[in-house]
Amino acid sequence: MNGKTLSHLCDEAQKRNLPLLARRNDIIEMKWSDPPRPQASFGLINDWVEVGDEVKGVFARLLIPFQSEKLGWVKRETIRLFRFNTKTKRIEQVNDAIIHPKHSVMYASIEKAGVYGLIGLHSHPLVQETIRLLCEMKPFVRDLARGQQAAFRDRVCEVILCAPDMKQFFESRDRLAEIADNQMDVPKDIPPPLPRPAHSGETICERCHGIDIVDLPDCLVLEPRPKGSCKTAVWENVGPKHISGAIRQIVIDPTDHRRLYSVSANGGIWRLDNVDNYPTEIWRPLTDTDEVNNLRFRTMAVAPSDGRVLYAANSVKELRTDPIKVYSEIYRSGNRGRNWVCIQQPLMGVVHRIVVHPANPNLVFAATSTGLWRHDDVTIGSWTNLFAEDCLDVALDPDDSSIIFVGVRNQGVFKSFTSGADWTDDPIINFIAANANNRQVIKIALGLLNSDGTEQTSTSRTVVVRFGDEICVNRTSGEGGAATWQRVTIISPGNRMAGGNRLRSDTFPNRQDEWCNCLAIDSFNADHILVGSIALFESKDGGTIWTEQSARPHEDLHCVAFDKETPNLVFLACDGGLFSSTDGGTTWPTMRLSHTNPGSGRGLNLAMGLITSEFDHSVVRSGRCVATIDHTGFILSENFETRWQFLFNSPDGSGSHGHENGYVFACPASLDRYYIFNLRAPDDPLSVPDNPSTAVNEAVPVIGRLAQFDFSRTNGLVDAPLSPFIFLSPFRAFDPPQGQNLPANQIYKPEDTIHNENLYGSFAVRFSEANDERLLLFGTVAAPNVGFTIQSVRLATSGTTVIASATEATQTSRSSRSPLCPMIRSALSPLHKAANYSSGIFRQPDSSRR
Repeated sequence: MNGKTLSHLCDEAQKRNLPLLARRNDIIEMKWSDPPRPQASFGLINDWVEVGDEVKGVFARLLIPFQSEKLGWVKRETIRLFRFNTKTKRIEQVNDAIIHPKHSVMYASIEKAGVYGLIGLHSHPLVQETIRLLCEMKPFVRDLARGQQAAFRDRVCEVILCAPDMKQFFESRDRLAEIADNQMDVPKDIPPPLPRPAHSGETICERCHGIDIVDLPDCLVLEPRPKGSCKTAVWENVGPKHISGAIRQIVIDPTDHRRLYSVSANGGIWRLDNVDNYPTEIWRPLTDTDEVNNLRFRTMAVAPSDGRVLYAANSVKELRTDPIKVYSEIYRSGNRGRNWVCIQQPLMGVVHRIVVHPANPNLVFAATSTGLWRHDDVTIGSWTNLFAEDCLDVALDPDDSSIIFVGVRNQGVFKSFTSGADWTDDPIINFIAANANNRQVIKIALGLLNSDGTEQTSTSRTVVVRFGDEICVNRTSGEGGAATWQRVTIISPGNRMAGGNRLRSDTFPNRQDEWCNCLAIDSFNADHILVGSIALFESKDGGTIWTEQSARPHEDLHCVAFDKETPNLVFLACDGGLFSSTDGGTTWPTMRLSHTNPGSGRGLNLAMGLITSEFDHSVVRSGRCVATIDHTGFILSENFETRWQFLFNSPDGSGSHGHENGYVFACPASLDRYYIFNLRAPDDPLSVPDNPSTAVNEAVPVIGRLAQFDFSRTNGLVDAPLSPFIFLSPFRAFDPPQGQNLPANQIYKPEDTIHNENLYGSFAVRFSEANDERLLLFGTVAAPNVGFTIQSVRLATSGTTVIASATEATQTSRSSRSPLCPMIRSALSPLHKAANYSSGIFRQPDSSRR
């Protein structure tokens, strides 16, 4: 966070003796303030800190230092973090606050404004006895009038802490030892009665008379911490271990071509140390650490002069802020990903590409939505903007690193001969929107060897630039003007060159991050070029003739990379995972489990151990998991220990987005019956496409149809449902109340944690089935920012009619969404304690298996 680890932040807070507010992009030094109620507790240990709009709409971590030598009677292990609610005038405990093991600093993630402070448990036996008595009697006196509450408190204080003969037990070690009765270690030097007096000379008796018995935070501190927290729970990853999620980039270590790095769209960065030993040796995650804020990564690079140095950029989307923020964080590792430090500075925007200087591992260039930035140090800061435009790609000449090519959105490619100090006045190749199918993506690739094996130079370099569907080739390092460029627009049946967002990656909701565009030049032959979008296209004559490769592992291709040491070895990252080809990209393996083993003669499915599947929804019951994963559709496992299989394709292979974004729900009355929402018009048998090339029907609103399917088995594998579904509704079943129309791009989301109140559509479903009754509950957003409606639908027991009943309830307050959570949480069977994450299914083993 902010380029510094949590330990570094705690060290700073302790050294400054000031509270810090650490946000993603900066660190704010806060000021101490007087406690809002200076006599609220016997265990107040220091001043408090007031937090205001600094936490509005951002992820923030509050760090409050304390002086251990001034704790007095308060034990370190009893200290808790509290927040004073200015509206209710009550003191609330902040859950999940932690004291750093090496620093006297309490830290916690916060999202609310308020006044925060630390309170511990006073360990003097007389004070503890007073606290226990007051806390035990609180349920009986809370309904009394304020005056009666104070009268009861004062009687307790006078008996225990304020009686004249009790004073000696706070001043004499020997007298204290008499009442301690070996139940406590009597301090050698008696501390002052109060660690933080409300005023000079305040006595313990005065503090007792100032306590609010109904709102006494000491009662919360007195309770022991719950055992068996999530951090100590035992979880095992049960996969799917050979079905990967979308991979944005494959990086070959330039210092050891056998070492690979995988950049996952939603599962972080992974490393395979020796691909020659795969699948005996599998991937290991690098970003499941406290230093990394999220696992949605876009790009990374390895320093050519030091393979230990890595740079990576993620994608952060703050959707609940106004305005919505989308940006990247850049991380650096000096030990191959064992630890990371965030080095970006604010306002760098979205990072599209990172490249590292070939001779200096500390000199890195980042093409971002705010410009081409250069960083020449190992710490945060030291960034210089070399080209203040929206830069989509950057490349350094392999022989002369002072020559830089940069692709600028809607303009073209510019060139510098001075390491970015100066640039050509005009693009060396212009972006022409009409030829690029209106897509703004720009990709740059540079050649190394000619087709005869001779080396290219900085003046004879093959430069290939991609503008959407248009491929531009120059064989003189981009020089010579427009006449030296060969421009070819690839036209394919079904528009399989389509791909990539037409809008900026930092817009919402159309924010696909320049998805599905890749370009690469063969390291041993600059005339051999591969281009990918939905499909893969190949040219063997330098870009004149293009051929579509029919056998691709999966749709939507994000990155293609040629090995620089092994001829014809090329890697492909796509929505289906990561694959290698041994014949230059002509043939590829599939997503089959068998293709994770060498010997097929067509490369490898490199998904084994690369657990990055993005779960849309899942049902776990009686040893079976049925789930839908993004980009691939339905998968199933009836034995977590062995394998997962695909549905709606062959049981052991999938190569498309069939039924992507569908949602599955289990029938309570039958283990083999399931319901789904079908969200893809091409997968709906009643959909008659308006455009046969895309197979999408925009005239008939089929999206959101409810279907039922039942499982059967053949040879131990579950058969794909027939027909493929029994549809229970002729059209969309879940329109908003009052017959309002949904927009054509309605998206169904099953959980409120990913639902955005700015989007229309259904977002929660639960089924109840008993005897002849099938009842469905769902939540719907009818208009932006007006809350949700809970509705019910009763399914007929015969036929296919859906009968909608009246609205059950309506919530209009944004904060009132939380009561719906128990209804919409994933219905996981208690027989298999499991939780689903974006990068896999985890199970908490039964006690007998631990």
